[in-house]
Amino acid sequence: MNYVMKIALISLLSAALFAEDILPLSVRVGETTVIKRADPALLGFGTSLIGGWFLLTPGTTEIRTKVYAALKDFPTPLIRLEGTMSQVWNWKKAVGPLESRPEHRIEPWERPGTKRAFGPVEWVTFAKRLNPGVKLVWDINMRESAEDAADLAEFLCGDGQSNPNGGVNWAQKRIECGLAEPVEIFVWELGNELDGSEFWKEFDTIRKYTDKCKAVIHAIKGVLPNARFAPFAATLNQGFDFYKRVYGGTWEIWHRTVLRDLVAEMDSIDYVMLHPYFGGVGTLYQKTWDMDIIPAIAADIREITGSDRIKIFLSEYAFWPPYEDPAEKWDAFFYKSHALVGCLQNAEWLNRMLARKEVSIAALHNLGGTFTSPWGIIYPDRRDYGSDPEYYLTGIAPMMRMFNSMLANNGNSVRVELEGEQTDKTSRRCLVTAAAVALDESIFLSLVNRDPDVARNVAFSAEKTYALSSETILTADDIDAYNTMTNRPLKSVIHRANDIKPFSNYLLGARSFVVLHLVKK
Repeated sequence: MNYVMKIALISLLSAALFAEDILPLSVRVGETTVIKRADPALLGFGTSLIGGWFLLTPGTTEIRTKVYAALKDFPTPLIRLEGTMSQVWNWKKAVGPLESRPEHRIEPWERPGTKRAFGPVEWVTFAKRLNPGVKLVWDINMRESAEDAADLAEFLCGDGQSNPNGGVNWAQKRIECGLAEPVEIFVWELGNELDGSEFWKEFDTIRKYTDKCKAVIHAIKGVLPNARFAPFAATLNQGFDFYKRVYGGTWEIWHRTVLRDLVAEMDSIDYVMLHPYFGGVGTLYQKTWDMDIIPAIAADIREITGSDRIKIFLSEYAFWPPYEDPAEKWDAFFYKSHALVGCLQNAEWLNRMLARKEVSIAALHNLGGTFTSPWGIIYPDRRDYGSDPEYYLTGIAPMMRMFNSMLANNGNSVRVELEGEQTDKTSRRCLVTAAAVALDESIFLSLVNRDPDVARNVAFSAEKTYALSSETILTADDIDAYNTMTNRPLKSVIHRANDIKPFSNYLLGARSFVVLHLVKK
């Protein structure tokens, strides 16, 4: 009995044992129909300079060695400095020896004397140790002056010899802080959700935002002539009607005005940012972001700029845990963001985005780990916040590793067609998605089944004939299963098949994410 028949038999017996229903699913891969290059930077993630304290040994600016050990082999193609706090945080108060840094309280609950120990030098050091070739994205504080942004560019990217801004030689200060080499910033984000609930009153006209964008772009380019930028599209965290009330139009008025106002700066803009959150109260369905909002922004980019050169950067995205019991506080459901239900939601989103040629790069929200918000890839032991806690990874980590196995080989995202129940991506009821990356001699096929109870009997076809080399599976007995320090049900399991028979059938279990590696016969 060959490997595929064995797996199919085992899967069928398992489905029967756990009383799972089975529905048919047709999967056809068109491996010569290329959508886009499969960029590993789609697997980026965000870090917060506010939340970064949990990475540090208390009272120092040193990253704990156990953090690096926990994140060993975790894919880090792109790391973004992110979040609402990026717009209230002053980088100049977070450089130099810790004892000489001034108080910089940001949250009302922070103690007097609080200093920012995790600053730009620590952030760069952390990112570069994880991956020396990482793409770094910095979210500029647009509530500070354009001159401050230029000083930041000099601090991070200057050579220490020239001093284009005059005054303080900020690059030399970076060198004195122990970061000898200039830092390459892949793209500078122009603010974070300034049309959102926290800051919109300061930016109650779009012109206020675009005027600030122009000033910041010109200031940074005075230091770094080749700097690249990304303004943001509508945040949409206050609903569609908000844009009519405040800005006088539909939600599209924000990005359309930005694109038109920044026409003189367009050669320096590579991306428009978007922050899709999905799954919870106040968020939009995946199908709305995927099938309505992203295509609308892409169409306006083409119409206003005359080309599709500018792509969409999903600089924050995540599954938003729903409020399931009004009697409970929201934090009772935080775990769902990285439980199996959240992992499958995020995996579906990446499947969808691999099929979107308009979307180039992304940053999952976020590295996390502080228990004060729902999202996280790494957490310290909650039982011990001492000087040297142990760390563990949530189910997001194996999910991202599985996608990295698809994207790390310079392949192409190619067409996949599905037929079967709950495969319509335009429907709220969509539960099954797929994506494929084609290499010269093989295909990686990603299958996501969010249905908690119903398996799918897959009938596979492609333009060429393939055999199954391996399968990697992420699943659990419970859709709400999640990792803790002492219990880690969410881990990927790899089965090496090396089968010689043509691959044509597969049983996709309920509540599962699977990556199949198929080699050309």
